[in-house]
Amino acid sequence: MRESLINTSTLRNDIEVFQFIPDQAGFGTGDAKIVSVRLLDQVAHLYHGPSGERMSSSIFGVWQAKKFCGPIVGFQFKDRLGQVVFADNTFLAYQHNSQAVAQGGGVVARFEFRLPVLPTGDYSIQPLLRKVHKTHIIHHHWMHDALIVRVHASQFVLVW
Repeated sequence: MRESLINTSTLRNDIEVFQFIPDQAGFGTGDAKIVSVRLLDQVAHLYHGPSGERMSSSIFGVWQAKKFCGPIVGFQFKDRLGQVVFADNTFLAYQHNSQAVAQGGGVVARFEFRLPVLPTGDYSIQPLLRKVHKTHIIHHHWMHDALIVRVHASQFVLVW
């Protein structure tokens, strides 16, 4: 009930999503490449609106090496200090039902969540493509700050 009241007032907590940066720095083996990261609303349009709404992050990666089994796609949502606000990946969903990607093939992962109401500032999404190989993790592509999200908080100040 409060959410609709706040979203129609001057106290709204808006977010602005910037363009994906395809050549952003990162690390990994290079056997895969993240080619797209998007923040979407419930009807799959690029998101721009208030925090607290349901949305999803869509990550698309392409495998450049030989056939690849067991890809893990994930992301971290970080604040300007590099602290993880929240994160998710596909490991648990597919640990007993491993998927395979052919050479040159792609994989898309879509993560649904409710973006929390956040303080004013810049945040970033850091996507990753990796796999678990026996006892260790192999990072194929991990991008730093691939998608920037700016939160424009209202002038509302809480006093405790």
